[in-house]
Amino acid sequence: NEKTPSFVVSPHKQIYRCFGCGSGGNIYNFVMKYEHLEFPEAVKLLAEKAGVNMPKLQFHRDSSDIEELYRINTLACDFFHNNLLNAEEAKVARNFLSNKAIKEDTIAQFKLGFAQNLRSGLYSYLSAKEAKKQLIEKLGLAVTGNDRFRNKFMLPIFNHRNKIAGFGAR
Repeated sequence: NEKTPSFVVSPHKQIYRCFGCGSGGNIYNFVMKYEHLEFPEAVKLLAEKAGVNMPKLQFHRDSSDIEELYRINTLACDFFHNNLLNAEEAKVARNFLSNKAIKEDTIAQFKLGFAQNLRSGLYSYLSAKEAKKQLIEKLGLAVTGNDRFRNKFMLPIFNHRNKIAGFGAR
């Protein structure tokens, strides 16, 4: 119903302007605002979408650990999910989900999991996958080599880039 444009893109100049909120700029500004990213993350996202391989850049002192932390969380998620689907101990959890009409495709889509009642099942699994003890503990998955979560449903928490940022447990 608008009679005047409220958002304009100039392909020739490669800029945009939003008359509603007053913002404008290039593609990096747009992606940063729209995706809620910092500049380095916006560059990386655009490079991925364009199929451009970016050299591994370090923007913070601890940024070298960030990808490793995501990797460990992904491994933990796979471990918990596999437990829910296959572990005998998780049969009660599977029956509970079934009784609540939670379908298998929903379980798979959200990568729901189960932490068995083991002292160091996850910790041993992650260690075998060459995850560093201090990073496992930094993520809160274990304390002094012992699993933090036992006999719990595990719910992965995904960030805006669809990476596993943490877990909820019930």
